[in-house]
Amino acid sequence: MLSLASRTRATARFIVLAIFALGWTASAHADCPTTGLPATFTYGTVAVSNSLVAGDTIPGTVKSFTLSGQCTNSTTFDIPVVVCTSGQTPVPGMPGVFTTGLTGVGMRMRNSQGVALNPSATCGADSSLGNTTSNGSFNVSGTVELVKTGSITGGTITSAQYVSGVLNTNIPLNNGSNRLTLTTGAIRPVTCSVTADTATQTIALRPVSASAFPAAGSTAANAPFSIGLSCQAGVSVAVTFSSASGSSSLPNVIASNGTATGIGVQLLNASRSAIKLDSPLQLTSGTTGNASFQFFAQYYRLGVASVAPGTVNAAAIFTMTYQ
Repeated sequence: MLSLASRTRATARFIVLAIFALGWTASAHADCPTTGLPATFTYGTVAVSNSLVAGDTIPGTVKSFTLSGQCTNSTTFDIPVVVCTSGQTPVPGMPGVFTTGLTGVGMRMRNSQGVALNPSATCGADSSLGNTTSNGSFNVSGTVELVKTGSITGGTITSAQYVSGVLNTNIPLNNGSNRLTLTTGAIRPVTCSVTADTATQTIALRPVSASAFPAAGSTAANAPFSIGLSCQAGVSVAVTFSSASGSSSLPNVIASNGTATGIGVQLLNASRSAIKLDSPLQLTSGTTGNASFQFFAQYYRLGVASVAPGTVNAAAIFTMTYQ
C-alpha cells in the first residue's frame, strides 16, 4: 500500500541588512575572508497557486548555501556567525518571515537544521548559522526561501538582502563584502490546484509471493494512479515526490514501515521510468486547462538480503511547483 498526500509551497525573497544591524560599523576593520560571499540567489518567473496557504513556502524557491572561511581576530573565536535583515518588516504571525517589498511575498532563512532564523526580529543569537571554532574558522550552511504571506497581485523583488557577520564584534564576514541577495523575475498568481479526489490517495498494490523478487532490483505488482489539476492555461507544472515513511537508502525507492522486510515502493512516470525522489519532475511546459498526469507504483526489492513476507506500507508527499 502506498499513501500519497499533496503539499504546495513557493516563495522568493530579497533582504537588505545594514551593517550596523550586526553590531559593526563601516569603519570596522577587514577580516574573515569567506568562500560563498557575496552570494546572489536568482529566481526566474515564479507562479504562486491561489490555493497555497499563507505562511507556506512557495514551491521551487528553496535555495541552499554554504559559507566557510577563517577569522583572525581573537574576538571572533567561538562566536555565532549571523545573518540578519535591515529595512525589512517582520510579517505578523509568521516568525522569521520578513517583507520583500512585494505584496503577498515574504522571505525566510533557515539554518542547516531547518530552524527559521531571527524569529525575534532582532539581530541576535537566534540569527546564528553556527559558531566559529576556537581558532576562528567556520563552515556553516543554510537555506533561503520565498513565503506566501497573503494575496499576490504580481511583480518582482528587487531590493531584498541579508548581511552576514560575527555577532557583537563589529566584524562583517568577507572583509565587508558580505551580502546574500535575492533577485526574481516576474512573480504572478495562478489559479492552479490539485483536485480534491487526487490530493490524498491510497494506492493498493496486489499481494505477491516473496518468490517474485529473485534478486535486488526486482519489481512486481505495478499499479497506476494519477494526479489531477484544476488549472488555468499557460502554466508550467512540475512535481516533486518525497518519502514520508523513512529512507530506503536508494534515491528512487520509498521505504516501507510494514512488516515485510527487504521491500520498498518505487514510483514511475507516465513512461514507466523510475522517479528520483526529492527532485522536480517536469510534467508540462504549459497547461491548456485542467489536466491529469499518470504515474505508477510498484514493489521493489532493496538488496541482497532475503525478502521476508508481510505487509508493505509506504507513504509519500508530492509538491506541485508552478511557473
